[in-house]
Amino acid sequence: MLARWEGMSPDDRRHARRRIRAVVRQAVVHADEPDIAPFMDACEHIGESFAAQARAFDPAISIEDVFQALRNQWVFNSIQHYLDQPATLTSASFAYSMLYPYTDNALDGTTGGHDTRAAFIDWLSMRLQGIDAASRDSVCEPIGRLLAMIETQFPRATFPEVHHSLLAIHRAQSQSVELHHPHAGDMEEDLLAITIAKGGTSVLADGFLVTGTLPQGAQEAMFSYGVLLQLIDDLEDLDEDGSAGHSSPFIRAERRGTLEGATNRLFRYAQWCIERLHRGAPPEKNALCALIGRSCRILTLEAVARHQRKYSPGYLRRLEAHMPFDAGFFGRLKETVVARAGGPDVWSIALPQAGTAYRPRSHAPAS
Repeated sequence: MLARWEGMSPDDRRHARRRIRAVVRQAVVHADEPDIAPFMDACEHIGESFAAQARAFDPAISIEDVFQALRNQWVFNSIQHYLDQPATLTSASFAYSMLYPYTDNALDGTTGGHDTRAAFIDWLSMRLQGIDAASRDSVCEPIGRLLAMIETQFPRATFPEVHHSLLAIHRAQSQSVELHHPHAGDMEEDLLAITIAKGGTSVLADGFLVTGTLPQGAQEAMFSYGVLLQLIDDLEDLDEDGSAGHSSPFIRAERRGTLEGATNRLFRYAQWCIERLHRGAPPEKNALCALIGRSCRILTLEAVARHQRKYSPGYLRRLEAHMPFDAGFFGRLKETVVARAGGPDVWSIALPQAGTAYRPRSHAPAS
């Protein structure tokens, strides 16, 4: 598929994106929300600039890693809009988003053992606390450059909350290594707390990187939003995480035979979270909050449709009434779109806002 996408002319790529966006916008954008379409257009242009800057930063970076980082940039843009800032690509948003693939690769431990991963965590912890720590190897070098970009825009002495938030996500990510292994149900509360911290701190850092500081209410809203995105991602990645031997709330629920109950709790939490976003925003941001809510609901329904064999027929029928397509087609929709458009992640290219809930597949960044 990648070869087919790269072989398409610019006009063909634009045509494919327009077709996909038309379908998506029909599902998530309402006619009485005229300010949303320009916002989504801005996100698309930002995505193109982001990809070019990523290739300039690291000519060897893979297209998959670029898309992984770009998803967080779109989350950042939604928060900019929520906080009444124009949607833009900033040095800090680029750097923080790019930390996702680099820190994932280091923490997954695919190129080294436990000692290598532990040494990386120690190095990054010191670096984030402002302690002079020379780059240990080729893995640390680009991460050091990205952190320097954040420090330039938000000097440590002037914006301490920014750097506290980066250290918080690093600590949460370090603890999330525990989720790389299957666990018994008696650890549920501890493991759920790790998942909550990992998701919440990742988007909380986005919020601080928008303005440098956040009122308490906005901090709570951002943290809740991050938890929601993490849980949607965990449900989406149910099979992949299970095959890798990882643990998540939904994997543990499936083992206990309570996946439907866990999914119901996700829908209820999503409703509470979006209401929380509404309460913290002025009336002119209601359309954005509603869009985020619809997007998250559609992505959750898609995850259910994708894993429909894990749900009872009766449960699936009840949810199918809320799906834009029948469950069989909806569960294959992303792969169908990607295959027909020819891009490895054209689905995410075409979904700058609705796709914000597609968090990076593995983990939040240890930034």
